[in-house]
Amino acid sequence: MSLTPVRSICVPLNWTTVTHSDDQAWCFRSGSKVNKDLLKRISGPRIYRFRFAPEGSGFPWVYVGQSERFEKRCAAYVRALSQRKPSLTEWTVGSLGEPWKEMGRNPCARIAAHIQNAQIDRRKVELQLLDFEEFCLNRVLISSGTLGNPFVRYLLENTAILDTDRQGINLMNRGRMKEAKDFDHWMQKQKNERGKSDAR
Repeated sequence: MSLTPVRSICVPLNWTTVTHSDDQAWCFRSGSKVNKDLLKRISGPRIYRFRFAPEGSGFPWVYVGQSERFEKRCAAYVRALSQRKPSLTEWTVGSLGEPWKEMGRNPCARIAAHIQNAQIDRRKVELQLLDFEEFCLNRVLISSGTLGNPFVRYLLENTAILDTDRQGINLMNRGRMKEAKDFDHWMQKQKNERGKSDAR
């Protein structure tokens, strides 16, 4: 019995660093603004990723995203940074609950927290944009010119996530964040126990 060989489709994905936290153009600080040169490079539909230098001798952390108007998404990250409160010195279920809910409601808040923590620790953060050669998939053109189509963006974003998810990388996209699921479970458990205690 002969098996049909699996068809292999190779889509070369190249990431270009447009700015990093040591750069004058880096805008992801509280109160910062996007300069005009950077604005030209990030405007419009984009597939992007943040690459965080490793903590100590560990692996780098990477978050992959997509946006129809990336300049607006960047502004949302800056706004989330500006709204973040200083780190809590005493962690309790009550004090952590609201920030955790906010990170669930606003995905930008979660990445903003990582950016802020990296800057406090003086770890380098890079903003990278995806470059790729146009190709056709079942007669559908996939190119930088078709990124305005949300289905094209989601296809490329998920392809980029799968391509990034390899040994030596800590992938931060929510589907792979086991720690986030564990913490959600722990928070719910604490809430239930407090509810039982208050009912007595």
